[in-house]
Amino acid sequence: MRKISSTNVRNQRFLYYECQLNYALGIVGGRYKAQILMDIAKGYNRFSVLKERIPVISDQMLGRQLRALEKDGMISKNTIEEVPKRIDYYLTPSAIKLCLLLRKMCDWAKESMPAAV
Repeated sequence: MRKISSTNVRNQRFLYYECQLNYALGIVGGRYKAQILMDIAKGYNRFSVLKERIPVISDQMLGRQLRALEKDGMISKNTIEEVPKRIDYYLTPSAIKLCLLLRKMCDWAKESMPAAV
C-alpha cells in the first residue's frame, strides 16, 4: 500500500488528470488484464475457464488481476452458493465500451506489428 502523500501517487494523479489516456492505460495495462477482459466479453466468465484460456497465468496472478479489475469497476462477480461455490464474472457497462476500443486496438496491432521472427 502506497502512502497518499508519496511522490509516486502525486505523479500518478497528475498524469491521470493531465491526460486521461493514462488512466485508461492504467486500467488495462496490467499483466493479462486486457486479455481477461476480452475473454470475459467472449463469454469465458469463470475462474477455471479463464485459467484454461491463459495457461501461462498462475492462480495467484489471475486472482489478483480479477480483484483489480473488480476494484476498478470493470467487472462484477456473481457468487452462486452451491458445492463447490461458483463465481461468474461479468463486464460492467463501462468495460463493455472499453472492450469495443480494445477490439479496434487488436485489429490495429494485427495490421501494424512486425512478423514473428
